[in-house]
Amino acid sequence: MFKKVKLWFKKQSSSTQGFIIIISLLIVGIIIRWDYIINGIIKGFHFFSK
Repeated sequence: MFKKVKLWFKKQSSSTQGFIIIISLLIVGIIIRWDYIINGIIKGFHFFSK
C-alpha cells in the first residue's frame, strides 16, 4: 500500500506535492496541540456569553 501511495505522490506536480505536505503537517500540528485549540474555543464562547 505504501508503494502505491508513493507512486501516486510522485505523479503529482511539484506544487501539488508541496500542498499535500503542508496540509498533512497542519493536520499533525492540530492533533498534537488539540488541548490548546479546545481551550481557545471554550474561552471564545465564554467571551461571547458575557
